[in-house]
Amino acid sequence: MPLWNGRVAEFQRATELPERLTEELDQFFLKAAFFTSKKLKLNGWSGAKATRRFFKRATAR
Repeated sequence: MPLWNGRVAEFQRATELPERLTEELDQFFLKAAFFTSKKLKLNGWSGAKATRRFFKRATAR
């Protein structure tokens, strides 16, 4: 987490973020892609290990 951001400075992992903040981030990404042809699917918040597994499986297809 960026140390300059007081809102998240006390968190070491994304999975430690408050639910309200993760909801805000989810909405940001959904709205940022709204007018594109991209189809987003939010899979929740996981740690680095789960993210690596996800990308490994996705690129193996």
